[in-house]
Amino acid sequence: MTTSTVTLGSSITAGINSSWLSPSGDFAFGFYPLLSGLFLVGIWFDKIPERTLAWSANRDDPAKIGSTIHLRPNGQLVLTHSNGTEYLVYNGTSTISALMQDDGNFVLLDSSSKIIWQSFDFPTDTILLGQVLVMGQKLYSNANGTVDYSTGGTCWRFRWMAMLLCLPIGCYPNVVMDFCAPNSSTSDFTIEVIDNADFPNGPFADMARTAPADFDQCQSEITGDCFAMAAVLVESVCYKKRMPLLNARRSFPSTSNIVAFLKVPKFQKRKLEMAAKKLLPYLLILALNFCGLHAQILPNISLGSSITAGTNDSWRSLSGEFAFGFYPLQNNLYLMGIWFDKIPERTLVWSANRDTPAEAGSTIRLTFAGQLFLTYSNGSVQSVYGGAAASLGFMENNGNFVLKDGNSRVIWQSFDSPTDTLLPTQVLTNGQMLFSNAKGTTDYSTGNFMLEMQYDGNLVLSAYHFSDPGYWFTGTLVSNDSLVFDSNASLYIVNSTNDVIYSLTENFSAPTGEYYHRATIDDMGNFQQYVYHKSNGSGWISVWKAIHEPCLVNAVCGVNGMCSSPDNETVTCNCIPGYIPLDPNHVSKGCHPETVVNYCADPSMRNFTIAVIDDADFPFEGFADLDRVLNVDVEGCKVALMDDCYSIAASLVDSRCNKKRMPLLNARKSTSTKGITAFVKVPLKSSNPGTQEGEKKNHFNFRAFLEISLIVSATLAFVFGATAIYYHPGTRKFVRRKHSSNTTIGVNFREFKYVELHEATNGFSKTVGRGSSVLLGLEVVVGAAHSLKLDRNMSNCLDADAMAMNQNLSFRCPQIGDMRL
Repeated sequence: MTTSTVTLGSSITAGINSSWLSPSGDFAFGFYPLLSGLFLVGIWFDKIPERTLAWSANRDDPAKIGSTIHLRPNGQLVLTHSNGTEYLVYNGTSTISALMQDDGNFVLLDSSSKIIWQSFDFPTDTILLGQVLVMGQKLYSNANGTVDYSTGGTCWRFRWMAMLLCLPIGCYPNVVMDFCAPNSSTSDFTIEVIDNADFPNGPFADMARTAPADFDQCQSEITGDCFAMAAVLVESVCYKKRMPLLNARRSFPSTSNIVAFLKVPKFQKRKLEMAAKKLLPYLLILALNFCGLHAQILPNISLGSSITAGTNDSWRSLSGEFAFGFYPLQNNLYLMGIWFDKIPERTLVWSANRDTPAEAGSTIRLTFAGQLFLTYSNGSVQSVYGGAAASLGFMENNGNFVLKDGNSRVIWQSFDSPTDTLLPTQVLTNGQMLFSNAKGTTDYSTGNFMLEMQYDGNLVLSAYHFSDPGYWFTGTLVSNDSLVFDSNASLYIVNSTNDVIYSLTENFSAPTGEYYHRATIDDMGNFQQYVYHKSNGSGWISVWKAIHEPCLVNAVCGVNGMCSSPDNETVTCNCIPGYIPLDPNHVSKGCHPETVVNYCADPSMRNFTIAVIDDADFPFEGFADLDRVLNVDVEGCKVALMDDCYSIAASLVDSRCNKKRMPLLNARKSTSTKGITAFVKVPLKSSNPGTQEGEKKNHFNFRAFLEISLIVSATLAFVFGATAIYYHPGTRKFVRRKHSSNTTIGVNFREFKYVELHEATNGFSKTVGRGSSVLLGLEVVVGAAHSLKLDRNMSNCLDADAMAMNQNLSFRCPQIGDMRL
């Protein structure tokens, strides 16, 4: 419905995409769809793709499909849920009509067009132009952005001319300990130092202040004070804090150069048991409400736990550095994965469904049977773990998600099925592989490159889609070896007795306590180790790489693509001359000819030019070149390529011209190709491209025409020759002579069998006539004057043949042989 005025009796049903629009169409009132499939009665901007929600009547009680919003004839505005329960938005009875105004305010009007109710009087989280927030009114945040519109933990209210921040739900301590107990000591805890962070309080809310103080003195102050759990060093003042903390934050630039200190109890069973026995009332609530941390921080993931895609929930490690859950992609799909959760990039390090992303509403569930399943929104199920029953799950601080049995033994771990990344303490064993992403952080599906710890002990990088033996390898041909990324972030290969036989990484200063580390095979086929400073890092920095010249990666720019890297850092992919990309946005998917030409057929033999590319090469492995011409220069190699219709490309290395097979996989222009000249045949384009296709269709193939004409002519010549020979006079005499043989009966005679004669003469019982061609009872007369008395034994012939040959009569009987007159 798009009318401005809403009359009594009008209604909207959830799920039918109907709404009441403002006259301008800028705002709409109706059922606003949520990712969960539920609906809010709300007002939203209707002319923008985001359709941003500005107001809601039922934010904490979403409606299901089939629910209705009804402006009843008695003037009430009622939300009726699909189960029949009602929610009165307006309970008056003097309403005559309603109107969705152009300022985003939905109003109910009486008979005098006076506003008796308006949505502006009941704001949720937004104020629009023209709206007023009066004394006592509040705005409440959403619980989780555009995923969960329910009432959040933060509110703003207008009171005594000041804006006050309401208390969020907060976090509870993982371990409770009395640091002032007689038997406690400094060995019961560690001091966690957080750079560029603060725990600000009001002017007199701090527990104590020490000035002047430096880093060591402030750390000593919190260590020696059993009542102090936290402190901050601002310039030269050490502020010891009261608990619980309300405003812990880490943001730039407001907390830059501020150092925060926290007491963190050690995980010792004896201390935990002692604390439990004494039932210490001292509860520390560390409200480290750093931006964006809405995830679950629990030591164990119990059976029956689940996560739903689109809810921003996750299972986090105790340190909060790693999270397990649904990782959002740019196309509104999700990967079941593990990522760094304390850095803005939230870098993904593992995924269970990289090639089949899930939609919103999909779930990860650790079932009561101890299995780990990914259930897609369409109902299909992917079993991540389906072995022996697990008792719990655990997201470890090293980024490894594990399942444990009743004996706390690890029975499954994400480290055993890596995707593209290794983390410190992870091992790549014989037969295990890392596969690159298809395209950086845009496409996480399986890419073109592989790092494999082969069974022969060799660690190899290869473009596995092609027949590539590898473009980088360690040559460690030792059985049962493994690639180790140890806790100190060193990469090396060990043999079966854990002896280091090959070191990959070089010495660099990036301790794991201060830096995050990962080793990843990227979408350009390089295997690199990266670091990220935990406190003031601004991005991942490469500290080691397997390939120092990126264009040495085989097929890095795809089929018929050329890799260029003038600085050995960045890679640019272009098609070789005469070729165009299959996907203009992703050249590395390959290139194909812009014009297809048969260089071995006229008139195309010279319908091309030779493109010369300096400092470039098309290298092949071993003996994969088509041909090699020795002792030539640039012109000689160019001529050799022009004269060979089977070759399309060549390269001149020193004085050797290497003619290439197609397609080209490793075309490159970089440091290693200096001094090499490459050549490519480029077809000439038609002067009138619009008629090129028609010209191809109308092109006459003279060779085919001549071949067909020759075959037809030869066939006709053979037929005419055979006919002439047959009708030649000499040939006709021979034919007549053959027809005059004694096997031929006269033209006016036919052949009779004995049975026919026997039947016609009634068993040869009487004479039926005389003449040259009449059978007579027991006589056969030949001519006018001769007769022959036939032996009655002929009556014994069952199938005699009678033939007149040269005026003689012959019978053939099995009993009496031939009789001839």
